[in-house]
Amino acid sequence: MTRETYRCPGRFTKQLALFESNPKLGLVGTHAEFVDLEGRLLYIWRPPANPALLRKFMHLQNPFVHSSVMYTSEAIRTVGFYSEEYPASEDYELFFRIAKHFEIAMIGDILMRCDLNPKGLSVRKRNAQMRSALSVRLRNFDPRVIESYKGLVRGAISSIMPLEWVNAIKRQMWGRE
Repeated sequence: MTRETYRCPGRFTKQLALFESNPKLGLVGTHAEFVDLEGRLLYIWRPPANPALLRKFMHLQNPFVHSSVMYTSEAIRTVGFYSEEYPASEDYELFFRIAKHFEIAMIGDILMRCDLNPKGLSVRKRNAQMRSALSVRLRNFDPRVIESYKGLVRGAISSIMPLEWVNAIKRQMWGRE
């Protein structure tokens, strides 16, 4: 029996240590590896760990693997809960709201392992997720950030591409070590 995600040892310790070292931090994610249902490595997700680059990358696509994030209760008290306006991308929208009020961080270690399940929610609701993510990018569009433009173009193109092509591109770009 496979599970959707596997936490790697030390994840919580590393994330908590980062929060303790920076009281302005509201959200911390980690790098993650994606495997098929047999456990074979497909690709490793490594968005920027540099805070300035991470903020820009958010306009291109969601850098945070939802199951890898940790956020503070203060962040939720400040920005509120998940919005129902963005079905299938409510996490992405929440992360943008947190980033507007708090510092964000990405731990550059692989501390999460995720199954890429062909019957999973992300596959079944791909079209809704793509539309929702585009709406999130439009809402947070910043004309001074080139990634805002790239994110809209990238989202539009990937929304019409077959999922197999998208996954092949991911494996090519972020494939095995």
